[in-house]
Amino acid sequence: MLARAEGDRDRMNNPFMEVRQQLKLRPVDIATALDVSFMTVRQAEDGRIRNPRKYAKALESAGIIESAEHLLEKHRIWLSQIKGEVIEDLKARA
Repeated sequence: MLARAEGDRDRMNNPFMEVRQQLKLRPVDIATALDVSFMTVRQAEDGRIRNPRKYAKALESAGIIESAEHLLEKHRIWLSQIKGEVIEDLKARA
């Protein structure tokens, strides 16, 4: 998992998690509603999937978001930030 073990604060800015939380849904509920796997939802939120296109397209098709591509770009930016933080943490330990 890319999110640091120090806590879930890094995950809180995850764009997929933000969408789900705005809907006040649990991961299992959004997975069921969108016909994507629960693991896809969790892994997208944990940063384990670089390009969760099926999940983004399902959100777009359901009319929950306007643009899957925009959400995916926000996700890529978030992943890059998390990766940078993890690398800095590793350097500090060296």
